[in-house]
Amino acid sequence: GGRMDHDDEDDGRDPVVASIPVKFSQALAKKLYMMQFPMRPKRRPYSDDMRCGAVNIKPGQAKVQMVYEINMLGDNYDVENPAHIESFKLSSTRIRNKANYALGVVSDGALHLNPVTNVLRMKPDLTYLDDAEKKRKAAEDEEKRRMLGLPKEKPKQVTRQSQRRAPPSHSKARQQMKIRELMRNVEAEEWRELGYYPPHSEESLAERARMNNTSSSSSSPETLSQAAFPISKIQYLDRTMQLCSTKPTAQRGGMKAALRNKGDGEGEKGEESGDEKVAEMELDGTGRERQHADRNKDLSIRVEKLMRQAKVASFKEICQQVGAKTARDVDIALQELKRNSLMVQGNWVERSGLTLKNRQAHARNYLLASFDRTRRLERKQLIPVLKLDYETTTKLLSELGRPLGDGYWEFRKPTDTEFMKRYPTLTSKQARSVSKKYAFSLKLLLE
Repeated sequence: GGRMDHDDEDDGRDPVVASIPVKFSQALAKKLYMMQFPMRPKRRPYSDDMRCGAVNIKPGQAKVQMVYEINMLGDNYDVENPAHIESFKLSSTRIRNKANYALGVVSDGALHLNPVTNVLRMKPDLTYLDDAEKKRKAAEDEEKRRMLGLPKEKPKQVTRQSQRRAPPSHSKARQQMKIRELMRNVEAEEWRELGYYPPHSEESLAERARMNNTSSSSSSPETLSQAAFPISKIQYLDRTMQLCSTKPTAQRGGMKAALRNKGDGEGEKGEESGDEKVAEMELDGTGRERQHADRNKDLSIRVEKLMRQAKVASFKEICQQVGAKTARDVDIALQELKRNSLMVQGNWVERSGLTLKNRQAHARNYLLASFDRTRRLERKQLIPVLKLDYETTTKLLSELGRPLGDGYWEFRKPTDTEFMKRYPTLTSKQARSVSKKYAFSLKLLLE
């Protein structure tokens, strides 16, 4: 046979462009899912037409549900449809892996491989159509019987005849028992609510950056916290304030006691120096008043900035975040809240006029007043009043509440009955103010 004269060098048709190291990242270990959407082309994802309002997961079964809210103000929505469909679901089917999959990200001159836990195929869940068809058919049958004067049909009794079979063997009976137990466990697992963020949002970009984390210390607290599912900035503030508000105060009391003991110990060594006496004298009179004024101003600014970011917070969370410890601090925080916030369900909500104008401000006032009346609102009942586009309505609802699915929204914070009982006069005044906002905004929105 002939000899092929091939050197180690390439012939120029397919040159090696670069050689880069390959790294294995565990930052998203057991949390990374690859999702396929076979019913939609890549150029037209579901997010182009609708907004994903809720995502639920059963981690034990690797089952995912995505609930998309239909734009009821769009040109393609059938307003005459009696079903009034507001959302539809995508349900996952787990695909058995034929190999080990990984997602690769090229960053910082290296290829970072992230192991894929499961591959899921997302398809529309059309069970709601079957239910609607059954209801429609039952209603038609009932109408026909009523027009013909026939009595209401009784449910038919179903009898089953089974052939005699030999009793199952011991091993087969045990296998059937295991299957039944497995099915019970599958049904018993509850859905867990997750957050959804668009591909180019700050949260998604931050999660994508975590794929470059090649730290080997997978058991460290930092790595464990990174392995959690992502949360929004508002949810992060909610969680942070909740943790701070439940933190025990014994540590702070112990710190004060330690400082007092330290002062006593220093006092035993001798009298205070002249510089310390001069410093104390400067704090008397005008100096002390100036110090209090500066602290009050700083505290008010911190309360204002916190509400600008959090939008909704309980008074306990606010005091913990801004460091309001004394009675004077609490009073300053309350004064600032009364100027720039409104009370809803015992919590404080930033005033709409600070960041919004015209119809959007009135729409937000109407929403927060509605949440003060009832903790749960239905989106389709708000649309005829707000008369805003889909994105704006969703943004306003997201600031004040959280989606429950099927078009329902619930107020973000639990009702703070403790604060309402502690400040009954303030609660009554705020309730009257919110009620006036409701009536005034509703009148303007309906004009």
